[in-house]
Amino acid sequence: PGLMGSRSRGALRPGAGGGLHIQPNFLDDPRDAQALLHALDMAQDLAAAPALRPWVAAALTPAGRLAPEAGLAFLRQRLSTFFHC
Repeated sequence: PGLMGSRSRGALRPGAGGGLHIQPNFLDDPRDAQALLHALDMAQDLAAAPALRPWVAAALTPAGRLAPEAGLAFLRQRLSTFFHC
């Protein structure tokens, strides 16, 4: 799932040797966390739908509905941006 228009804000700081240190601060705003937890639940429900089973080769998330704490831990571990490489 993706989140457009996030409310969390990160920071850019000068790094060693003229580089740039990027701190994205993903999920800093609780509204972003709630939105992505909802999106994760929806994506898991869709992937489990019988009509889509032939096209789902393997799960990319833990099996079953996750408790909010477990869902947040999963999101924090796997989150990245799709705007930058």
